Amino acid sequence: MSDDKIAQGDEQFKALCKSLGENIGAALSVGGPQRDDGRAGGLRNIDIFRQTGIARSTLQTLRPKDGNHVPNNPDLRTLNRLANLLGVPVAFLLMTPEDWEMLIKAVGDIQSIGRAAREILGSQFGTHTTVRQVLDREGLLKIPRPSSTASNPHEQAQRDEINENRRRASHVMGALMLRQPEHQARHAQHVALVGLAASITNQIKQLNKGILP
Repeated sequence: MSDDKIAQGDEQFKALCKSLGENIGAALSVGGPQRDDGRAGGLRNIDIFRQTGIARSTLQTLRPKDGNHVPNNPDLRTLNRLANLLGVPVAFLLMTPEDWEMLIKAVGDIQSIGRAAREILGSQFGTHTTVRQVLDREGLLKIPRPSSTASNPHEQAQRDEINENRRRASHVMGALMLRQPEHQARHAQHVALVGLAASITNQIKQLNKGILP
């Protein structure tokens, strides 16, 4: 891995930690008992410690202190305890504003992409491969080569790399979202998950960087 990619990864990790701290701070500020005036109340560190066992010193490192503060990287057990206390999935504490924006856009595309999922699946259940098939059917799996310009080897190499990343991401999203055994899953829900997995894959910005379609 190149030094540039390592540095980029470090910056992304810092941004994720900062967003996590902001998420925790925002959730804890309104996740407590309702105040007398009807407003949402916050949770104090002592209250969190009594209910979760998370040390107050740990909580102090997680709560954002100022705009430049990057909180410590908490372990999964701590995040799970906080999520249980707040009544939300652990994954929601890790979501960045960009993640929410991507999810909103993916939901907006679900109608057309979901239609393709229903047509491909019929009454059957799919696998991670089905997500790729849905994107391919909608013409969203690969960036087409421009027909009006001469082939540029550098751009074509970039295009091939992005197409391969999109292919891999479609399988990964399918593997993550379609884990429920068929005998436990409802078909309509399964089809919706296939469509959502394809929509999210199509909206992942990292897969589209470096080249204009």
